[in-house]
Amino acid sequence: MSVNDTDSLDMSEALTNFSTICGDLRNVMAKVVEMKAEGKDKSEISELRVQTKQKLDNYNLQLENLQYEISHLRKEITKCLEFRSRHDDIQLVPVEDFYEEAPDSIAKSSSTKSDEHKQTLARLDWELEQRKLLADELTKLKQVKSEVLEEIGTKKQHLQVLAPALQNLLKSTLPLQDALNLPINKTRKLHETAQLLPRPLFVLFLQAKAYQEACDPNMGVDIEGDVTAAEKVREGRRMVVEQHGVEESDSDEEQEDPDSSRS
Repeated sequence: MSVNDTDSLDMSEALTNFSTICGDLRNVMAKVVEMKAEGKDKSEISELRVQTKQKLDNYNLQLENLQYEISHLRKEITKCLEFRSRHDDIQLVPVEDFYEEAPDSIAKSSSTKSDEHKQTLARLDWELEQRKLLADELTKLKQVKSEVLEEIGTKKQHLQVLAPALQNLLKSTLPLQDALNLPINKTRKLHETAQLLPRPLFVLFLQAKAYQEACDPNMGVDIEGDVTAAEKVREGRRMVVEQHGVEESDSDEEQEDPDSSRS
């Protein structure tokens, strides 16, 4: 039996009840008229009226209950029609990819291809499995990241402890460097200063230094400029990169103050 058939039966039953009530009222009114014509006692007529009024009140109460129930059912129907499942907001893989990638134990293509509801449930199961795998992989990567950061921290501490010893070692070798004409300390400072150069000048410095060492020992390569200003410029760029997550282009580096560092 369909919903329309049920509605037809309910409407037919309601019309039958309405006709019965109207018939009862007509019979009561006819009886009252008849009792008045026969000169019956007014108390009997009043009692009949009271009984009839009670029936009407009962019918009105039933009507109000039915109207309330109808209103409630309409609200529930509207709520069901407007219901949006959470899976509507989940971006699932396309159906074609789902049947290609998902195992048959989840896809169940024999039954899901012809049933949209079962297909959606199967796709949600596959999405859940994929997300579990990704969550496990994320946990492992976080663990690896934590271990790498810990290792980096340990090495940084080691280097911080080692740095003063290296400085003392370099200082102790200064007389030997002067005696043997080995500008090790000067070369180290020169390379540290070169890190402050704009990229084009830094490349030029490396090429000139390589040419000096390979072809012309008498050639001099040096860096002149305000090291403090260059360090401030580099620090400013570092802060910009941290704030915006982008590196400045080479063209920006070329616009650096030429007096800050130049080769």
